[in-house]
Amino acid sequence: MTFNVGFLNTGLHMLSINDAFFLNITVGGGSAIDLSNGAQLLSLMWTLMFYSQYDKFEALYERALLEDVDNETLQLALEKYNNATDGMLSAWEFGDIDLLRTAFWAKKVARVIYLARDAYLGMREAVNILEAALS
Repeated sequence: MTFNVGFLNTGLHMLSINDAFFLNITVGGGSAIDLSNGAQLLSLMWTLMFYSQYDKFEALYERALLEDVDNETLQLALEKYNNATDGMLSAWEFGDIDLLRTAFWAKKVARVIYLARDAYLGMREAVNILEAALS
């Protein structure tokens, strides 16, 4: 897996993974991200990838409810979602997943980076469960 991070202009950065996954990142107040700091880059990457899956899960879960996906599948997906969310909060030592979306820029480095990675992988698994149920 290759990561490319570029500075576009003051406060705006771009992240690509394997030249296929692009994110434009705006940092409030025009502040910069230290792109040479590996811990900061990993924290940023896993957290942004987590939120990409988090948003996808939210939409898929609503659709799954409307399409009468069985309760067992919904419970399994929701359990993975809750575990992943708790993991991300633990990684950043933060209490609210929606506030973390903007607050992690100020902290810049997750306290426990591997928990952020595990949270992303767990959220991706929750999304995969719902996608399989809806296909």
